[in-house]
Amino acid sequence: MNRVAATAAVAMVLLSTMSAQSTPERNILALQKEYESAIERRDASVHERLFADDYTYTPGNGAFMDRAGHMAFTRSGALAVGSFKSTDQKVRVYGDTAIVTGRWVLKGARGGKLVDNQIRYITVYVRRAGQWQIVAEQRTGVRQCPLRGVILSRFAVDADDAQGAEIARLFEAVDVWEATHPRRAGWPCVLLCKCRPRWRAAC
Repeated sequence: MNRVAATAAVAMVLLSTMSAQSTPERNILALQKEYESAIERRDASVHERLFADDYTYTPGNGAFMDRAGHMAFTRSGALAVGSFKSTDQKVRVYGDTAIVTGRWVLKGARGGKLVDNQIRYITVYVRRAGQWQIVAEQRTGVRQCPLRGVILSRFAVDADDAQGAEIARLFEAVDVWEATHPRRAGWPCVLLCKCRPRWRAAC
């Protein structure tokens, strides 16, 4: 009986420790989800709360934005987000610092042109005075079919249209193939153009 009680006590301690260790990760995931939802809604008020005063952002083109600049861009509505999906998300916590990595699939419009991007990102959180805030971000575009934008702009005006739906399905297949064959990225896109005569003008 004593042995059973001792085993139960050890199990409770282990469970308690695991719970305590996972709490920061859960908190960060909740904040990241809130942040991503704000990106989709272009809600700068959430950015204002989550961004630290010394926040910096480096987009894929190597430019630089500080806190004020990023919030101004969000408020401008320059990017109209149609859909936003987050995948491959991982959180690592090192004391008062947390790093979130993942992949975003973003579709929308910017400057009158269709946007269909996949982005790898890293977001750095720091806990100060018991509050987690974002201090730095960097995003890098995932290499995609170089003809994707041209084809979508010319043919996929309406995703509900039969032709638009066909193009969307084909590019989903391309994405899956290129994700598993990174050294041959771009090949399926070229083949699609050769196999679809009406797309050749765009190629």
